[in-house]
Amino acid sequence: MNKFALTLGALAVAVAATGCSRDALLTQTAPADCRNGMLADWHGHKTLYTLDKDGKDQSSCNEYCATVWPPLRATAGDRPIAGFTTFKRADGTYQWAYNGKPVYTFAKDANTGDKTGDAVSGPYGTWTALKCPM
Repeated sequence: MNKFALTLGALAVAVAATGCSRDALLTQTAPADCRNGMLADWHGHKTLYTLDKDGKDQSSCNEYCATVWPPLRATAGDRPIAGFTTFKRADGTYQWAYNGKPVYTFAKDANTGDKTGDAVSGPYGTWTALKCPM
């Protein structure tokens, strides 16, 4: 049996076990990957950050803060994957969290791998760039 057939068989088992549709299983991916040693979002490949004042699935970065530290947006239909979960923000939008901590990008990061927001402290708290898991 070739690898493709084995992959299709594993996919069929996963679909049956989760109750998800085949299309949902095929399109669901983590919202980030490793870039230059840092976790980075899929869209702009920007480093992801957490804020020390945030609680589990609760963002304290709203309004102006969210323009400088844009939340990594999710949709109501996104499902947990690879340590990432979603939660509903105070404004009704959805945001990704990593290991329960809301994640953001930083407006001043211009290129993939930039982490100019790491250890920045201010009125909202202290920001930490997320390194790739070992």
